[in-house]
Amino acid sequence: MNLRKQLFTAFLMVAILPFVVVGIYMFATNLVLAFDLHEQNLGDSTQIQSELVEENINRLMVRARQFASSRNVRLACQSSGTTGSDATAELSDDILNFNDETLDNVAIFALLDRSGNFLYSSGSSSDSPALKNNLPKDLRVESQYIAEIPFTGQSNSLIIYTPVVDGSQVVGNFLVVCRTDYFLKLISGYGQMESTNALIYCTEHNQVVISKQDVSGEFIEFGKKANEAKQGSLLCKTDGQPTLAYYRIISKTPWVLVSTITVGKVFSGAVNYGLINCIVLLIVFFAILFLSHRQSRRMLRPLEQLLNAVESFFLDGETKFPQTDIDPKSEIGYLAEKFSKLSDEMTLAHGKLRESNYLYAALLKAAYEFRMVIDYKADTMECTLEAFKARIGLQPGQSAPERIMEFFKNENPLQENDVLLHKIVFGLVGEPCETELYFSKEDGREKGWYRTVAVPVIQEGNVCRMVLHFADITEQKLEELRLIASSQTDTLCGIYNKTAFFMHCAMSQNGRTDAMFFIDLDNFKKVNDTLGHTAGDEVLIATARGICAQFRDNDVVGRFGGDEFVVFAPGLSKVMAEQKANLLVNAISFYLDTPNGEQIHVTASVGVCLAASPISVEDAIGLADEAMYKAKENGRAQFYLTQPNGEERG
Repeated sequence: MNLRKQLFTAFLMVAILPFVVVGIYMFATNLVLAFDLHEQNLGDSTQIQSELVEENINRLMVRARQFASSRNVRLACQSSGTTGSDATAELSDDILNFNDETLDNVAIFALLDRSGNFLYSSGSSSDSPALKNNLPKDLRVESQYIAEIPFTGQSNSLIIYTPVVDGSQVVGNFLVVCRTDYFLKLISGYGQMESTNALIYCTEHNQVVISKQDVSGEFIEFGKKANEAKQGSLLCKTDGQPTLAYYRIISKTPWVLVSTITVGKVFSGAVNYGLINCIVLLIVFFAILFLSHRQSRRMLRPLEQLLNAVESFFLDGETKFPQTDIDPKSEIGYLAEKFSKLSDEMTLAHGKLRESNYLYAALLKAAYEFRMVIDYKADTMECTLEAFKARIGLQPGQSAPERIMEFFKNENPLQENDVLLHKIVFGLVGEPCETELYFSKEDGREKGWYRTVAVPVIQEGNVCRMVLHFADITEQKLEELRLIASSQTDTLCGIYNKTAFFMHCAMSQNGRTDAMFFIDLDNFKKVNDTLGHTAGDEVLIATARGICAQFRDNDVVGRFGGDEFVVFAPGLSKVMAEQKANLLVNAISFYLDTPNGEQIHVTASVGVCLAASPISVEDAIGLADEAMYKAKENGRAQFYLTQPNGEERG
């Protein structure tokens, strides 16, 4: 993928996320605004509709009070049941005044005497019995009030009770039965949102009185909410669908006017607004992509020219940086000029490097005696010294690294555990390294030490060849070993000195028994004082020889200074340790004649520490030293054995 596509893809990936976030934010904002708008519209329309209903109910109540206060109405109620005369004829003017065309569409009204008998009803012949059956038995109300009674069979009706009062006595009742379909027309006549469903809900009987649309199923009870606040909004369910409802109590009545809209319709409106916003966002997005694509082509063309020039120089092997038509005043042009100068410097440096390689090869040839090359892909070995190549030889069934490693192990068994040599021979080192090897380069020739420099040749991340350069350092190595030996050897006795003794001792850790001997000469001071230090040196030399004669080659013998000697014997049993100590006491016994005819008898007191559990070298020497002093206390010229567990024996 070229740089232009990479930049375009990167911009696309970076631009999509903000647009998605903005789209989600705008959709959520539209949804919130849609809910707020619908809630506000529902609240306004509900308030206006409820006020219309309240206004008409108040108008009916005023007209009913006026009608009930008429003299003819009082007389009709009083004459009923007492005189038996028909006084309703005198109500004709009042009835005509009350029963105008408007009220006829609003309500059914009826006049009842004190016994509950109908004196007059504007309803049909079937309305009067139904109304009478659902009325309370005692209708002697003292003030006007509104109630709801079953009347139509499907839902309850709103009844306005108005007492007919003569003086202080209730002589009858005037009833106004409000038509619920009239209120439905009334609230539907107000221009509100088409998606709303206006209904009247009765809090006393928990049922829907009238509704613009069919409302089936269980509807939420607004009674509790209506008691808490006169108006408000809430989320509920109608017919199993989430619904946004706004309610307002109709004063003087048990009714609550409710305007509802399903949440799905709110969502659909928000989705429409969201789609419009998304379309606008997409148009802006593609416009940005188009403009960015044009700008990227204009911006990236100089950079592509620079990259092609760099690729031609570094990958195709051009000797000079290619020329470009990039504006030198721009940043890319400045960079191209720097690359051009860098290419000139690299060409010059490449020539110097080639000369350095020739010089390095000449120096290697002069500094090193011969060279060997191990080819891992071809599994071959080449050497500039034919005699050495013939000595190694390649046997059938063996790889070149295996045969070379076997040769060096046979020449010097100590090289078998040389980890660096193993890595060099098998091509496991990734950088030049150096080691020392001990071998003979020709048959019948004495072995010598060679400094070996290994240079790996790496291709495609793997070592394909290993070049070994050998330089003879036998004389330097022998001198180095001699200096090391002299620094670790006691110059008088030829055994290890105190420093070297600790370097060559290692207590066993596997439960094997080790013995540490501490030897101190008796009467040695008399020799130096009487016969001089030359005689004392001869006694020390003879003592060292006597000690070495009693021990094995792998036992460590050292002198701690003066007339004190120490021996470390690993893997020695208790019986053998006692025998060795006894031999030491018998072997170290010298009689020296003095000028005055006396003899000096030089003997040895030996302390032995026998350790079978892990213990340090210093602790073992300390215990052996304490045992030696006990041998002196017991009479000298004897040994004393001790163990860390407390067991002792003289």
